[in-house]
Amino acid sequence: MLPAFNEADRVAAVVRGALGTPLPGAALEVVVIDDGSSDATAERAALAGARVIRLAENRGVGAALAR
Repeated sequence: MLPAFNEADRVAAVVRGALGTPLPGAALEVVVIDDGSSDATAERAALAGARVIRLAENRGVGAALAR
């Protein structure tokens, strides 16, 4: 799980890096919690292969991870 707020410039690279990490015998899913971003964070994360959960407003890392 990756909380993100206005990280459109970096999120795709992070998602691709995580998905490219080999874990023998394990299925890997990257979940990005978009914490109320006003940029293209959610869209770029989804295009990179992440499942995206969007929060309506920024509530901080703790609230995003508790989701």
